[in-house]
Amino acid sequence: MEAPSAKGLVGYADQLSVAQGGEIEVKVSCEQAEYDAKVVRLDSGCVTRTGEGMQEVDVASPADGRHRGRRQDLRMGSYMVAACPVELLGTQISLGAWIQPTLVGEHPRCVISRRDPADGRGLALVVGVDGHLELWVGDGQAPEVRHVVPDPVLLGGWTFVAAAVDLEAGRVIVVQRPLRTWPGVAQPVVIHREVAATAVGQPADQSVYVGARADSEVGTAGHFDGKIESPFVVNAMLTADELHALAEGESLEEDPRLVALWDFSRDISTSTAREVSPHRLDGELQNMPARAVTGHHWSGRELNWTLCPTEYAAIHFHSDDLADAGWATDFVIPVEPAMPSGVYAVRLEADGVTDHVPFVVRPADYETAARVRVLLPTLTYQAYANAHVFDAESTAPPQKEDKYIAANGLRGLYDHHADGSPTYYASRLQPTSIRPSYFAQNIQAPARLSADLHLIGLLKKMQIPFDVITDEDLHRDGVQTLANCSALVTGSHPEYWTGDMMAALDNFLLGGGNLAYLGGNGAYWVTSLAPDNHAVMEVRRGFAGSRTTTTLPGECVHSTSAEWGGLWRHRGQAPQRRLGVGMTAWGASTGAGYRRLPASEDPRASFVFSGVDDDLIGDFGLILGGASGYEIDRYDIDLGSPPHALVLATSAGLLGADYVPAIEELTDVAGLEDAIPELVRADMVFYETGHGGAVFSTGSVSWIGSLPHHDYDNNVASITANVVRRFSSGQPFA
Repeated sequence: MEAPSAKGLVGYADQLSVAQGGEIEVKVSCEQAEYDAKVVRLDSGCVTRTGEGMQEVDVASPADGRHRGRRQDLRMGSYMVAACPVELLGTQISLGAWIQPTLVGEHPRCVISRRDPADGRGLALVVGVDGHLELWVGDGQAPEVRHVVPDPVLLGGWTFVAAAVDLEAGRVIVVQRPLRTWPGVAQPVVIHREVAATAVGQPADQSVYVGARADSEVGTAGHFDGKIESPFVVNAMLTADELHALAEGESLEEDPRLVALWDFSRDISTSTAREVSPHRLDGELQNMPARAVTGHHWSGRELNWTLCPTEYAAIHFHSDDLADAGWATDFVIPVEPAMPSGVYAVRLEADGVTDHVPFVVRPADYETAARVRVLLPTLTYQAYANAHVFDAESTAPPQKEDKYIAANGLRGLYDHHADGSPTYYASRLQPTSIRPSYFAQNIQAPARLSADLHLIGLLKKMQIPFDVITDEDLHRDGVQTLANCSALVTGSHPEYWTGDMMAALDNFLLGGGNLAYLGGNGAYWVTSLAPDNHAVMEVRRGFAGSRTTTTLPGECVHSTSAEWGGLWRHRGQAPQRRLGVGMTAWGASTGAGYRRLPASEDPRASFVFSGVDDDLIGDFGLILGGASGYEIDRYDIDLGSPPHALVLATSAGLLGADYVPAIEELTDVAGLEDAIPELVRADMVFYETGHGGAVFSTGSVSWIGSLPHHDYDNNVASITANVVRRFSSGQPFA
């Protein structure tokens, strides 16, 4: 693994949101001998890639000061590990699994091993650099023996692989049997070997690894890329006929010689790999390999793993999976009970290099919190973090975060794994590009956190009291997060919503709450959080929607929540039903303003335009030069927009020629040119919920980027402040 970029200074925190009175742990990798840390509050966003304009207010903290630097490496690659006590095994051992390798080369990739990393004692079944199956046998003294099958395994195809060894007699059998055979390609292979008898000592590490092997220097190595199913260990040297019978479907479960058989079709929503022998040697999955994936006998008749789990008995391991960097904590930041809710960061500095590790301080007591709550779309931050798929769209030099991502092989939810498979999970427990001065490479403008800090800047400028919460808070605490809240205000790009978040929003609106949706592309993708680890989010995009990856066939149902993935729209929950508008188009050239419509004169919405006489709203801004731009939403009654809603303004006809409709908006590309005038627009919408509250939506990712124009003295800022003040007043709408 290459050294970190940015001269080796980077960090992350164990939480993205911490309650007043709590504490947050910060983990740092620094190649310099020392670095300085300083806690700051972020009161506004930056206007350049170098951080110009960002307001940092120093906050006294015991964590402030100089710290000793140390390098902490990323331990990437997923695998399973399970205890396998020495008393369960004799000198005859058989082991194997079904495999579907998806990448070879660079290093041998381990299928299953029980091998001492220091001296090679034990066994390992491996796919070599050239794609040939290898059995490694070692006694810890003589050089390790490697038995190589002459024909390579079929890349992308399912193959049963197994080995049986008599360590005292020096006999070896290796079986390689493809699920399907083709003329001249990887026919069933059995090799028999007689070698010098060896008294193999038991490995000091009495664990079985699947998808990797133990390594004395870096913990694990030889990470497998591809699917593995039904790995097993038997306390006997099975015959070639017995091994072939297993390939043909014979079960080991009742065999008294069975030591372990891991059934990956059980407890799919967890990180536990269930073992079905009487020994119950359950394994633990590390670094979140993909579960709920099709196995070697998936028929295609059932697309939901919960209805036929035996056809989803595989796990897809990747050499670049990373659920938790696992770095040691360098210091703890105690959050005083009186510390104001807001967006903070710990600023790290060494030899002129700076990194900001952001975090949110949320209210300790929602009941007494401010009536305005800013909902930072942190799941969107997390989904885009570390994605480098957009780099190809940019001619700008990479930022330090981009260099670190590339140097360390990190992946985001918009990337493919090294083996070409789509990413299904993203974790915040690692260094990420969620940074207050990070610009989106494809639009060269503030995006996500760096954009949303300008909303914080507006509220500060207008002296509107507020507290800050995150997506993860709303998911975990539900509608209680919004207790005593009159105005819920979103960030610029709340794209990723869990079902629990949507239920909380529904309850809030039913209770008379008001929503100011100041973004675009909202409530778009079905999102899940791992039940045993909320730091990991899951998204399976399916086969529709504007996307950079497509889910593999049969794998649209989430592993962590057992719910259908893809677009909320395709589950009858189009954003228009709640927000009044929903994703319609996108572009990355220039934005535009909104042209006011006659409905903006309706007395129901008079408060929106108080003090604003302009007909053109937001023809300026940090993001593509306009308040309407990048990803935009429109009003559509057929998709659930309330029929009584007022469409106050629109950017129809004002956007550049490169803006195109979202894929789900089209049924035939032949009608693309005719569809553009109708579909390419951002609509500003207001409607009353009928429960005393109301919803105001801008329908554009770029809106918040226009707030700081002319020091927050502009029509976009005025409209936003008007809405937030009216919504926070507590005065009900008819």
